[in-house]
Amino acid sequence: MKTALASLIISGCFFFTLSCNTPRQEKQTAQEAQIAQEELTGREDSAKALQDSLHFKLAGNTGPVRVIAGEAAGMLRLKAPSDTLLQVLGKADSTAVDMCKDLSSWYSDKTRLRIYSLCDNDLEMRKSMQVIALSGSSFSTGSGITDKSTFSAVRQNHPGLQVLGKISKGDQTLFIADDIQKGIAFELSDTATAGRILGVLVHLPGKAVTATTIPLYPGLERL
Repeated sequence: MKTALASLIISGCFFFTLSCNTPRQEKQTAQEAQIAQEELTGREDSAKALQDSLHFKLAGNTGPVRVIAGEAAGMLRLKAPSDTLLQVLGKADSTAVDMCKDLSSWYSDKTRLRIYSLCDNDLEMRKSMQVIALSGSSFSTGSGITDKSTFSAVRQNHPGLQVLGKISKGDQTLFIADDIQKGIAFELSDTATAGRILGVLVHLPGKAVTATTIPLYPGLERL
């Protein structure tokens, strides 16, 4: 009888222990699974950014390219000597050259980067970066605009924005909107509220992106 009672007590304690520990263990297991998933997602995002070597070179890491209106895009700064681009980006994939100016382009699977340069009196006539145009890559600005933002959000953050023109490529129409005084412009899928951002351009304040001698958008229809 005593033996049976002792066995019953031990079984009861064992069952009680399992009952008490199971929710805690389940919670801990769920937390560990969530952490593991977040780490996996982070690794996947980093891997994608690393695969896009041009984005990585421009951003300096696997995060979005930091854009500063009228100043910089990632590792590149306006008015910096253009001959330093070779060190950062390597040789351009294509270059259009005119007297004392050029438009150089770099491409990867997703990212397209174009840089317009001019001979600069401040650099003893060495060429300096005047416009940095980026598309197909994640970016963010200090005002909260990202590559996922809509035209409505851009308009709200940049009340001085002007739609300068549009250009058609096949069945796609690209709109160019510029906050000229702040030195930042956007490529848009549409000028309706939900229009998507397709690219961003940084330029010297007061100089519209359409004012370049070598056109960034040949065939642009002015609006």
